[in-house]
Amino acid sequence: MLQDAVQQLVAGIAVKELTLHAREVVTGRFADEVNVAIVLRSRDDEAALLVAKVFYGRKPHYRPWVEWFGIRDGVRLGGERIAFCHSAPEAVLLAHFSAHLGPGEDLFVEYHYDPETAQALQYDVPPPATRLGFELFRLGYTWFKDWYFPEGLLEGGQKLQAERPIDGKTAGRHRRDIRRDLGCFIETAAGDAGRGEVHANALRRARTILEGLGVD
Repeated sequence: MLQDAVQQLVAGIAVKELTLHAREVVTGRFADEVNVAIVLRSRDDEAALLVAKVFYGRKPHYRPWVEWFGIRDGVRLGGERIAFCHSAPEAVLLAHFSAHLGPGEDLFVEYHYDPETAQALQYDVPPPATRLGFELFRLGYTWFKDWYFPEGLLEGGQKLQAERPIDGKTAGRHRRDIRRDLGCFIETAAGDAGRGEVHANALRRARTILEGLGVD
């Protein structure tokens, strides 16, 4: 349950010599939603990292979801710069929330802090082959959407939405869609050597995913 995920962050989650900690948990727009201000702590310092909006769900109508926003990359602790993108704290936090999200439930992540993912999506790279999408795919998400809906400054930034399959049949359909999209991407992009490292990394991830998916 997502309530457990929040309480574990209140207690603190160790990441090597650092700690991920919920400094503040505030009720959101309604009783089933909280905003969790997450900080990264060292022994004698802390820095704001991101806010997680956590919706606990409202059975039987609405499933739980989590949204990350206000993400800061390159926070400073004790004078030292610590990156969040592609870091141990990011991996631990992604895995932590994912462990408490079930079938049909979603994680939304603003990706402005991740230039590689932002650029790859601008290049029409399929989300699972982007840096962030690949991490989410490995955590069991099989449906993705890159989106931004203007809501009068309440919508936050561009987000990558990732959803777990509701059942085995859905998972199979998602895998086939991913296989098709990645196959088309490889076919059209493999000969385009001029797109640089971002494109090369996406091609490598696409091939890795296809090798793992095999044939249904």
